[in-house]
Amino acid sequence: MLTTLSDVTLTDEYIEFHAYPFAPASVAEIAVLPWSIVAEVLPDFTPPEVRTSGGEILFVRTSQREELCAAAAEAGVPCVRRVDVWALLLEPFLDTTFDHEHQEATLATLAVSGVSREECLAIRQEVALAMAGYNFGTGLWDWTHLGLCDLLSAYQHTRATDFENRYVQALAVARRGAQI
Repeated sequence: MLTTLSDVTLTDEYIEFHAYPFAPASVAEIAVLPWSIVAEVLPDFTPPEVRTSGGEILFVRTSQREELCAAAAEAGVPCVRRVDVWALLLEPFLDTTFDHEHQEATLATLAVSGVSREECLAIRQEVALAMAGYNFGTGLWDWTHLGLCDLLSAYQHTRATDFENRYVQALAVARRGAQI
């Protein structure tokens, strides 16, 4: 991941984000997010996600995963597991190959989250240039995981002129991940 996430400060009342890298986020300028508006935490995502009751998705450094879960539990916020829609959508841009069986299983999992085969192919085509430039053009060569944070980083890296719109659309797709 080329975008650098700073550590967050976790208290019993809020999460304080420091130098949040994505300008459209509510915490880009006002860095305090009260636990009272956090709906859930997805600690198994890379990086872990904090999802608000308003639908915003924010990222916390992977190194703070355990601390985030403990703080969420203390605040009464559930840590949940969901389908990582973007990780599945971005598989073709990893520096690896998947056999037909794996690809079909991916499409079936996406369908559970309401992403049809046709929509999957359309989304992949839409993000192809940015993701190829991000993973291969930068020399990142990630072969294990690309997700929502990587997509947003790719858009920034390619200096997408409509970043805010792409940001909103990407979060909407991510929110479709079914709980598992």
